Amino acid sequence: MNSPASAFPWLVVPLAAAAGFYGGHARQDHPAVSLAEPASPSSDAVAVAKSSSSAPSPPGVVKTWADRLRDLPAADLPGVFAEILNMPDNDNGQKRLALRLLCARWAEVDAGGGVAFFTDFIANAEPAKRSYLNTQGRAWLLTEWALRDPDAAHAAILGLPEAERQNTLDLVGRQLLHEDKDKFWAWFQKHRGPLPAGWSLEGGWADLADAHFDELAAMAADLAAAEAGDGGHSKKASKAEGMYATLAASLARRDPDKAVAWAKEQPENMRTAAIRGALGVMAKRSPGRIAEFLPLLKNKQVAANIYESAGAEQILKTAMDTMSARDPLQALDWLGRNSGILGDGFYTASRGLGETLATALRDGKFSIAQAFEAVREGKGDAGILNTVANAMFRNLPAERMAEAAEFLKGVDSKETRSMALQGLLPAWAAVDSAAALAFARGLGDETLAKSVFSVMVSQLGNDGIGTYPGSMLAALGKIPPEYQADILTEEVRMQYGIRSADGGPPFDGPALGKALEALPLSDSTDKAVAAVAAAWGATDPQAALTWAAGQADPGIREKAAGTAMEAWATEDAMGASEWIDAQPPGEQRDIAAHHLARVLRTAEPESAWTWAASIGDPATRLEAQSAV
Repeated sequence: MNSPASAFPWLVVPLAAAAGFYGGHARQDHPAVSLAEPASPSSDAVAVAKSSSSAPSPPGVVKTWADRLRDLPAADLPGVFAEILNMPDNDNGQKRLALRLLCARWAEVDAGGGVAFFTDFIANAEPAKRSYLNTQGRAWLLTEWALRDPDAAHAAILGLPEAERQNTLDLVGRQLLHEDKDKFWAWFQKHRGPLPAGWSLEGGWADLADAHFDELAAMAADLAAAEAGDGGHSKKASKAEGMYATLAASLARRDPDKAVAWAKEQPENMRTAAIRGALGVMAKRSPGRIAEFLPLLKNKQVAANIYESAGAEQILKTAMDTMSARDPLQALDWLGRNSGILGDGFYTASRGLGETLATALRDGKFSIAQAFEAVREGKGDAGILNTVANAMFRNLPAERMAEAAEFLKGVDSKETRSMALQGLLPAWAAVDSAAALAFARGLGDETLAKSVFSVMVSQLGNDGIGTYPGSMLAALGKIPPEYQADILTEEVRMQYGIRSADGGPPFDGPALGKALEALPLSDSTDKAVAAVAAAWGATDPQAALTWAAGQADPGIREKAAGTAMEAWATEDAMGASEWIDAQPPGEQRDIAAHHLARVLRTAEPESAWTWAASIGDPATRLEAQSAV
């Protein structure tokens, strides 16, 4: 029996490897054997343990369960299942192993009775007990039955409740695919499933597609025709695409050019999937060639962006990983020469290459200077330096980041130095903020320092969903005070400007207001106050105006109140008017009326004049009337 490694190794325990489970000396006291009992397992048992769990159980556990179950009669098996079901949930590796071995024994002594037991259990168990492992148990049992008597197992599945049949047929089929290709093919021919879902020849589909290409191609054509006839809404559409991708991948293993040619000839609704399958193999075997074929994946609706086609970005990443593992500098040259046709995928490829270069640096294959110069001299646009170099340095340990920073400090091109440091220093600050910030302070270049600090605050300030603006303000507090107001202004305008795009971070006026109060007075502070007040006035204007009224400095007070009112009036002039009408005479009302008049002066000049005339302070009234 074939037993190749599986992407899901705990599904791949060939029950017919019973020599390891049930062979050897029979135990007379098997029902009482403890999981903790030491044992000397056979080599087969150890292999089974390794393939049974993502966290392999000790070999003695495999032997213990095998010994315990070897001679159990069918009547005892439901009790063992109950025991397995009550094993700790944090020990799912052993639960899977024990359940699979139990299914092995059940299939030997009473397969039909075991299926009936599991079916009844699934139908009647309380939801908390109806776990994935329980439903998987029936599929494992049926798989073991199918390995012995596929016709009987198939008939048993057809006797299950209708809603469960197809899924169970597919579950058993997937396990047979990994355990015995011949039996899988016989199973597949009975009910035409499970079909391949991807394009990477997962599991045993590579050999099957090679051996049965014509039959699978005819089936794929039927599925494609059914999809086209259903107006593109057939439930089998994605399965048809998987078939075409798998067939093209099979051809590409032998002749990539023939595979692409075959893919281009397929029905329009399947052509992209077939090309994707061929390129998926090519990305691993001849990655440098995919650039000439990637344009075939262009979506007709968005022809400028090939990455609208699902899977194209993954193909490019695979190709870049393959090339950079062989020779990262040659991969860099390839990226530069082909950057013009890669579209948005250029950034995916650049980041992946940068990560590979970081690994090469860590392994001592070349120095920071050699890596950086190679990136800087790479053909293509400036994005190569900005993304490859940044990813390369970002993936270094902290001490190598410090070494890289010292090297970059001496780079002769200010533009090059700035782009690289903007990627390096935020990453360095994330692991050693004191060292990174001290370095940035000592750059001796005001423009570069401000640019670096701005990127650091922006990147460090977005450390997870729902953390903004708290994380941004924490990062802001770590940089020199003379940069804080300007960078706060940039952040607020970027995150909340132009009435804040839907889906942006929630506005936290009190936190931002408190941060403003800690800044020294300056022209930059005035701009930061205006940015915060504008965003706050558009989200919670009354709270913004209350905060503004509490500011001690009259200039800040007027700037904040006026900006908040203009933001409110722009969004809801009627609501702003009603609020002003309700205010007592005084400075706050005058400032609000002044700025309401400024908003209304173009669309409603007469109303603006009336509001300007209602201002009590003569100087403010004259200023407002002059503006109107």
